[in-house]
Amino acid sequence: MESLPLNERPQLIALNKTDLPDGQAMAEMVRGELEGRGWRVFEVSAVARQGLRELGFAMAELVEAARAQRETEHALVQVTVRPKPVDEKGFSISREEKNAAPLWRVRGAKPERWIHQTDFNNDEAVGYLADRLAAIGIEDELFKQGPPQVTQSSSAPTTTGWSSTGSPPWQPVPSTSPVRAAPT
Repeated sequence: MESLPLNERPQLIALNKTDLPDGQAMAEMVRGELEGRGWRVFEVSAVARQGLRELGFAMAELVEAARAQRETEHALVQVTVRPKPVDEKGFSISREEKNAAPLWRVRGAKPERWIHQTDFNNDEAVGYLADRLAAIGIEDELFKQGPPQVTQSSSAPTTTGWSSTGSPPWQPVPSTSPVRAAPT
């Protein structure tokens, strides 16, 4: 309400001194025209204490309505935070076949972004990528899906995969190497 200009704020009209004979006559003369313009008109006399209670209730109604309007305009927006579930991995692994050989495709925002950012001509960068992928659990999930023989990565930075051809036992190799698993 405080930002509205005075002529746009809710208005009541109090015709004062209606306890005087001329005051009552003047009030009767203008009351019809003022009510015709849509205003609420109250005849009051402070000395005789007439009409003050009705005027006070009308003013209270306006204040209550203004407060209710302000509350709806400034109502707080309820923010709902939905954290990722604890068991959500942030990636998925699907088994596919290419040229009759099985391969596993890893999908997820982080792993895909990391693969795009990795220079596959740099052994250190490939080792760092492997460490990051292992840290979020990709390596463990690949081990669960089938025993890989060796890790493969093509020169294209968007494809990496695990080969499961053959069945020799395997074991992880040190993380500084770009090859993540090797035959024993």
